[in-house]
Amino acid sequence: MMRDIAAQDFEKEVLESELPVFACFTKAWCGHCFPTCLIAGELVKRYEGRVKFVRIDCDEAPELADKYQIKAVPSIILFQGPRITKRLLGYQEKSALKGLLDKLLAESSKGTGQHEAEQDNTVRQRMAEEENVREEVDGEGVRWIKVYFGGGAHLKNWLDQFFELKGKENVKVTEADSRGFQCYEESGEQMYRVWVKKEDLGGGEKGGM
Repeated sequence: MMRDIAAQDFEKEVLESELPVFACFTKAWCGHCFPTCLIAGELVKRYEGRVKFVRIDCDEAPELADKYQIKAVPSIILFQGPRITKRLLGYQEKSALKGLLDKLLAESSKGTGQHEAEQDNTVRQRMAEEENVREEVDGEGVRWIKVYFGGGAHLKNWLDQFFELKGKENVKVTEADSRGFQCYEESGEQMYRVWVKKEDLGGGEKGGM
């Protein structure tokens, strides 16, 4: 079934929705709205998990009716986030609504695929940049070689290994730029570089560590 939402829920349920939203603006006394709402209700199961279906009573949410210029009911507006992708007025055949929603999903999928491709390109570019960062010289003239780049649980595992093999005095950790690495950007988790003194790279294990 379609979900009835109030004006105070509109922003969260519609404008901030990750799914495309089929919003049906109607009124309780509108007899000819019923067929459209019934047909839309039949589509809920078909598009479950891909499209959100909501119904707004214009008498109970006049501010939304004014904002979206609802002059007659039923009026259907398709939202993709805050963006309106389509407006429909009056009774709509089921086949027409299906065709419209299929087209909307195809366009949305294409946009998502393009975004993912752009994200992949960004990650590859950032990794290429990181590959160029291989060594550095500190203020005391000590040369360090980068042996790890990343974060999370893997960082601790790598540190434990290098501390044991090289000794803590021969290992250092610096913060790295996480821009372009989506999982780190979204989580807010810091990325790091692990460095080992260059003259110690060929050395054996350090005793007493």
